[in-house]
Amino acid sequence: MLNHLSIPQEFVLLALDRETNKLKSMFRMHVALYTLIACIMELSINGNVTFEDDDTVRISDSASTGEKYLDRLIEIMAAEKPKKLTKWVSYFYYRQKEIYKLVVESLVDKGVLEIENTVFY
Repeated sequence: MLNHLSIPQEFVLLALDRETNKLKSMFRMHVALYTLIACIMELSINGNVTFEDDDTVRISDSASTGEKYLDRLIEIMAAEKPKKLTKWVSYFYYRQKEIYKLVVESLVDKGVLEIENTVFY
């Protein structure tokens, strides 16, 4: 079951402290943003986005990935003009919680994670 996790899913699990079942202190402040960046990496590996020489990120394949969080990210990025990676990070700084929640929900759906409390941070 754990063999078929995406980079964002694995990152979310690595950010958790197994003893306390809470986020490790080093990730608490920006875990959602780091997860979002992991999603962009996953999209790049899958061929859904490409990086130009100047670091502009372009959607190269908007077909469904089968993962809600990746499909939602493609949808958001496709609705905007292409931006450099740093601009996407700035763009998502205040908007990344939606994607993070979708990644967490995907882990719950796979039975890998249980949520005992609705607070993600």
